[in-house]
Amino acid sequence: FILKKQVISLVSGRQTTDALIANLTRDLRLVFGDTVKIEIIAITDLKAEEQVLGDVILATYPGIVRQLKDHVFDMNKVIIITRTVTEEMIYQLYDFPQGTNVLVVNDTRETTEDTVSMLYQLGIRHLNLLPYYPGETDLSGIHIAVTPGEAHLVPSTISTIVDIGDRRL
Repeated sequence: FILKKQVISLVSGRQTTDALIANLTRDLRLVFGDTVKIEIIAITDLKAEEQVLGDVILATYPGIVRQLKDHVFDMNKVIIITRTVTEEMIYQLYDFPQGTNVLVVNDTRETTEDTVSMLYQLGIRHLNLLPYYPGETDLSGIHIAVTPGEAHLVPSTISTIVDIGDRRL
């Protein structure tokens, strides 16, 4: 008697990096080991009539849910994942003085805003967290940036980069 492995469909956006997929897959394996099959799906690769048939469907950000409704029979299977950072990484931010302007840098507008929200939820309320969007942010007087593994995107005028590491599932 062989049990069929449950399928976790991890649905990402078009801008998802291989590193992000590897990290999310690693986190799922830490919880489920080899007891599940993990399939990776880019929402932009789905054809008009194609269905996502996973037993559980994990959306990497809220905006995907709207796009998924035409590709999923049972929307109750869809879970928007949340990600956070490890406790030891967040402590680095407590060293900066009250009211310090800190640039928050991530790979897309949505993930940057998600990172700002996550940092506030984790208690980083003493800093002025400023989401960075290339070409849209006045960087005068800002010398510190925080980023979850995207240091290569930090503007070259920033002298201090705090990389809080990849956000974990």
